[in-house]
Parts: sequence; C-alpha cells; structure tokens
Amino acid sequence: MINHIYSDFLRHSKHYRTEVRMKNYLVISNNTIHLEWINEILTIQGNKCLTLRYDEKEKLANTENTFKPDFVIFDIFSSNFDEDCIRPFLDEENSVTVMLLTSKSNPFQKYYFKKYGIINFLYIENDVHSFTEALKGVKPRKRMKPWPKTVLLLTVREYEILRHIAGGKTSKEIAKQLQISKNTVDTHRNKMLQKLKLSNSTALVNYAIKSGLI
Repeated sequence: MINHIYSDFLRHSKHYRTEVRMKNYLVISNNTIHLEWINEILTIQGNKCLTLRYDEKEKLANTENTFKPDFVIFDIFSSNFDEDCIRPFLDEENSVTVMLLTSKSNPFQKYYFKKYGIINFLYIENDVHSFTEALKGVKPRKRMKPWPKTVLLLTVREYEILRHIAGGKTSKEIAKQLQISKNTVDTHRNKMLQKLKLSNSTALVNYAIKSGLI
C-alpha cells in the first residue's frame, strides 16, 4: 500500500504543492519507506524535514536546539514505537504541534487524545491528496483538563488490556488475542490496580468509565 502511494506521489508531485512554505517538520519512524515518502511530500511543498529513527535518542534530544521543529510526526504504526519520545514535545511551554501517523483501525487514538490531547492523526491508508490535506488542516493541540497522575501513568499496553477487561474478557482470552502469556496479562492488571489504588477488576472498569479512559 505504501509503495503504491509513494509511487503515485512521485508521478504527480507537482500537483501537491501548497501555499504553505518553509515549516520545519521532524518525522520519527523506524520504517524507511515511511520516512522517504513523508520527506518527499514535505520537501516538495517547500518545507524543511528532518527524519530520525526511534533509536537515535541523542539526536532527538537535541532537535529543540539544532532544528527547532514546528511540527513533529511520530509513526506509531512502525515497530519499536517509543512513547517516551512524545512527552518532551507535549510540555505546556512547548509550541510544537504533534501528529501521529497510524492506521485507521488503530484502537488507541482515544488513548493518545485522552492522555496527551493529541488530535492530529495521519493515516497510512490515505492517498497522497488526503494526506496533504490532513497536513494543511492540522490544529493546535487541545489542552486537556488535568487528570489524576495515576491515570497518566497507564501505558498503552495497560490501556489495551483495560479495554479488553471492560469488554468482559478473561485473562486467558486476552492473552490469546494479544499473543502474550496469561501471567503477563495478570501482571498488567495488578499494576493498574496498584497505580489506581483499586481492589478489583470491577472497580478498575468503573474508574476507567468515569474518567473517560474507555
């Protein structure tokens, strides 16, 4: 799919120029093809683009001083996505606009919105026109009401398991679907109970519903 979109873009790149010029985009992904075609789309529009991989943490830490991005695109569809990389760009004092590249079928968009206020998503299923329109239509990050710190400590894996618990699945069923061990599921469940200071799964689900997590 990506190869097809990339080829289409290269054939028709002159049609995708926009009036926006010279913005700085930082793109972080472990997928070489994603990095290449996003870089092509952005640079043909007259923007500056810096591409990094998630394991280039030292370079990533220095981008605020050396590159000063206006926008950051995190590819959460590629392997080894590191959620810790997002946090420095989401400080209240940081004016950078964060976007997430993902699939339309990703069930965790609500998680990133609820936890970080991220509202800009780019989808790998989009054709080039839809992708460039999404880039032009990005909105400033929505400032969320302060959440309890315990909720903010939940990881994306814990959120994933919480969704299944709320759906009435047992640890064995969750383990089979996620292709992990039952003990791992139980460990995540217990960690969530500890973080939220709750006593059982029913209380965990009720808390998640009331707080808007699910």
